[in-house]
Amino acid sequence: MHAQISFENLAAAIDSFQPCADGNAATIVSSQIRQRLFAFEDRGQPDSARLWSICGDIGAIREALDANGFDQTGILSYAAKFASVFYGPFRDAAESPPQFGDRRSYQMDCANAEEALREVALDIEEGADIVMVKPALPYIDILWRVRERFGKPTAAYHVSGEYAMIKAAAEKGIVEERAAVLEIMTSLKRAGADIIITYWARELAEWTRN
Repeated sequence: MHAQISFENLAAAIDSFQPCADGNAATIVSSQIRQRLFAFEDRGQPDSARLWSICGDIGAIREALDANGFDQTGILSYAAKFASVFYGPFRDAAESPPQFGDRRSYQMDCANAEEALREVALDIEEGADIVMVKPALPYIDILWRVRERFGKPTAAYHVSGEYAMIKAAAEKGIVEERAAVLEIMTSLKRAGADIIITYWARELAEWTRN
């Protein structure tokens, strides 16, 4: 729950940022973002989540946290975030679709696996403690490669469009929801996910407990 609060609140701070096209890692995190990070820490939130894509941002966050006494705070990085149609249901519900253009300038091409691995490597080098692959199921091969190559705690974000597909199929009687969800989550775990973020978290807690 704490990490989700961080995702949502930090998003408001980064709307004006653009990724650096020349690969220059000198881009810094603004004082506003730093202040928000420290506000979360002061409220006892144990981890910071990086939602945006700016060259050098993980290093800047790590430096800022360490310099202000939060050296034990971990960083979860959206290291491999792909441009995807599967974000659509969340964007519509949150009323946050792009007002013009799209977000492909700072999200990865779905065909480019090597770019994803490079971005993960850079984030780890800068200080990421957990790396995330998003979306989950369409990029299960990337999830596997990241976990195998780097051996770092790896998260998979099963996004709204993935959730909506199973919900729609279950409502039409095409699949049985519980069985389909358990199969998907098992496949993500098998592929290397140490952490799975999903809209089925509450149901999964109940199903696996029973």
